[in-house]
Amino acid sequence: MHINRSLILASLVSVVVVALSGQVFSATVAVGNCTALVNYATIQQAVNAVPAGSTIKVCPGNYREQVVIGQKVTLSGIVYANQDLAIILPPTTGLAANAVSVDSGNPIAAQIFVQNTVGPVVINNLTVDGSVVTGIWVEQTADDGYYRGARYHGAIQLLVEPTGRRIAGKWVGFGKEMGINTGPWELIFQDASTDKATLDRSVQ
Repeated sequence: MHINRSLILASLVSVVVVALSGQVFSATVAVGNCTALVNYATIQQAVNAVPAGSTIKVCPGNYREQVVIGQKVTLSGIVYANQDLAIILPPTTGLAANAVSVDSGNPIAAQIFVQNTVGPVVINNLTVDGSVVTGIWVEQTADDGYYRGARYHGAIQLLVEPTGRRIAGKWVGFGKEMGINTGPWELIFQDASTDKATLDRSVQ
């Protein structure tokens, strides 16, 4: 009877060991060398290396890459030496098409492309640059118009569509009574030509 119990216990231990050996545990790794964690040089390398459900801590710095994520994962920028800005920039060779627009079927170039994931992808405290345009606008009004030749200016912030053929966002400035106004601003690509006829047509 004692032998049978030993055999049963040994069998149960074997089952547990086999079950655990087939399980892939999540991990916590880093991008950059600001922590003591196992680290990778790029975000994409880390995404490719870790199992689903892992956390990738991104050290402050600039990361010129396109990132494709195909599993549940958390990307989190971290604070180090009073810095907390991890910025994902376009590669030096430019963004490459890596997805297709659901609406038009045209290829698009996504800076971070999430696809075919089981479970959520969480991204926090990361800045994606290269798709946002910030600047100023200046308008000289007509002398005989409503604004009587007044010169107005303000700021704009626009989001560049992945196709690169349209940018849209908001402007802010002041009106005739010096009140603060805001509204939509959109630029749509029309023609790549820079000949005189095209330029004349664009200002009409």
